[in-house]
Amino acid sequence: RLPAPQIEEELLYPLIQEVLAMYADSYPDIRINLDNVHRETVLPIDRGQMRQVFSNLLKNAFEAIDGNGTVSVRTDLVRKQDKRYCRIQVQDSGKGIDPDFHGQVFNPYFTTKPDGTGLGLPIVERIIFDHKGQIWFESETGAGTTFIMDLPMEQST
Repeated sequence: RLPAPQIEEELLYPLIQEVLAMYADSYPDIRINLDNVHRETVLPIDRGQMRQVFSNLLKNAFEAIDGNGTVSVRTDLVRKQDKRYCRIQVQDSGKGIDPDFHGQVFNPYFTTKPDGTGLGLPIVERIIFDHKGQIWFESETGAGTTFIMDLPMEQST
């Protein structure tokens, strides 16, 4: 079990930059695109937990690319019913997720990696749910994967 999120208003862009800095040197052939991340977006999040989310998603994105490729992050504001959300997309130009595995991606201990634990994405999903958000993905074999998260712009009361 994860501890309950300790919510504070945080700027999203520097958090993403901080996590990317951990991986950029290890993947020099991969282009990173943050052009569509709004610099002033502030979210009510647990900084440490969201750092874990981006670390897991970005590490997976880099590992999915064999050689040259692109990892892009974008943010958009969306409205559902009467609530505002920040939609965050982490997209890679990697090999994609085999359709046979789509239903298992968020299952604990499911992995296709020889050295994987199968806990990264279930942890990501739990953190997003604990932040009252949603996560899903779209993937095309050979073309890449996009993980999409909707996080509330206002803290729930």
